[in-house]
Amino acid sequence: MNKQTAKDWLLTASLFLIVSTLPTYFLVWGDLNALVSLLPIMLAAGLIFSGITVYVVTPWSLGKTTRRLDRQTSSTILPLLHDVAQKSRMKKTPALFFINDKSLNAMAYSSLTGPRVALTSGLVTFYNEGKLSTDELSAILAHELGHISEMHVFREAFVLSWASILESVGSILCRIGSSKVGVLLGAWAVLSVLAGTVMTILTKLVSVITFMFSRHLELRADSFASHSLGAPAPMVSALRKIHSANEELAAKELEELKRLPGYEAWQYKPVKASMIDRLFETHPSIERRIRNLESTADSTGNEIIRTG
Repeated sequence: MNKQTAKDWLLTASLFLIVSTLPTYFLVWGDLNALVSLLPIMLAAGLIFSGITVYVVTPWSLGKTTRRLDRQTSSTILPLLHDVAQKSRMKKTPALFFINDKSLNAMAYSSLTGPRVALTSGLVTFYNEGKLSTDELSAILAHELGHISEMHVFREAFVLSWASILESVGSILCRIGSSKVGVLLGAWAVLSVLAGTVMTILTKLVSVITFMFSRHLELRADSFASHSLGAPAPMVSALRKIHSANEELAAKELEELKRLPGYEAWQYKPVKASMIDRLFETHPSIERRIRNLESTADSTGNEIIRTG
């Protein structure tokens, strides 16, 4: 384990403790001894919950919307993925999947049979039309391999695991309390709703830390791609092209909505993220990601090719 990997896991463990102990501290009424005694249970439950979520539940749910690429597309992209995997020093090339979605996107996830990378139909079409270079697609693939190589999906799930368990318990308590079974159980029903509401609010508050962690991992994956390919320029230009294309797609969909009858009555306004909304974003802004890559280039001496 190298120094950076050790730091990454230390950060993961530290955030898990913060996110897990803050709501639990209130639930045990500030009893530190009780909190300390619960730590082994919290850790074990977190690891089990994360493992099941990442390696079983996620690939099962995505299996409903993903499929293997056709032979012609696979013959073009799969060798590229294999080449990037070798440059990234991965022992196994992830399986390649396809999501029928017009937006330009890619994702990495895990399963019991090995890692997987899924590309949207919009991204594949964009590449096939020559609007995305081979180097730029390689950078996107390398970014996803960064998530896999550094176990970002598992680490993010682990940080939020105990809080997710508490949130589920809180939701169950709210449902039980709101059912108000019998007059004699009215007091218990109120207590259940209150306890469930408090647990839900506390876990939502601490989840802000997890979203910050998610944005940090996106920057790490960008840096991984830059390091694997030897330069940040392909990643920077790919981000700019994808961001621009997705904005054009959103604008086109809005224009199509305007043609529908009664559009004026909808009072539709484009969503503009508030400061609160940004706390719960999983990805940094495109500007933040590019600045991070450019600062990496400045520190390593690699030249950035500014496009767009």
